[in-house]
Amino acid sequence: GRTAVSSYPIHHASHASPGRKAQGGFTLIELMITVLVGLVLLTLAVPSFDAAMVSGRINGQANELVATLQLARAEAIRRNVRVVVCPSVNGTSCAAATANWNGWVAFVDDGGYSHSWAAGVAANANNGTVDANETILRSGLVPSNVTVTTSSNISGNAGGAVIFNSDGLARTNAGLLLSGRIGVCVATVHPPENARNVMINSGGRIAVERAVNATCAAPGNASS
Repeated sequence: GRTAVSSYPIHHASHASPGRKAQGGFTLIELMITVLVGLVLLTLAVPSFDAAMVSGRINGQANELVATLQLARAEAIRRNVRVVVCPSVNGTSCAAATANWNGWVAFVDDGGYSHSWAAGVAANANNGTVDANETILRSGLVPSNVTVTTSSNISGNAGGAVIFNSDGLARTNAGLLLSGRIGVCVATVHPPENARNVMINSGGRIAVERAVNATCAAPGNASS
């Protein structure tokens, strides 16, 4: 006759090997090791991140100053007038002469004649202050966590300013070609090169150098 086939499923018992541990989540020791490794990596990463942020701030500020000085020099030649880059606290007028800059403003010191000949005032030309109708070319303000200082050839100049004459050359009060530095600095050791010096050499050559300046002191004058 026919062999009867059972319709019930056949279950086979599963037995774990005696020496094998059942697979599950992390043990407490594994979790502690993972957290410890994460903390070590974070400790190593934070200084690098801070250094990158500081480098970005000082590079950006130094580049702004370079752009301002280059524009001032070019406009002095193009307009055949004197152009002044002076310290400022508001970006619209010159502040008192100082080695520490909270900001700056570059303007055409021509008494307003380039704006309108009829509005020009001869007495306001070449006086080192921003007067009515004089053209402001560029300005900037220094963030509170950045220090901008100038060397003695600049801070000792009239108004603590960089003054480009119509020939495109900046000079000192004594009439010598200006060689000075504008230091941009953040007081930190991350990175070690925590400053950038904007150099003006021989009255017109403008460049940037990296520097270590732990206290953000005023830089020395550039060599001629």
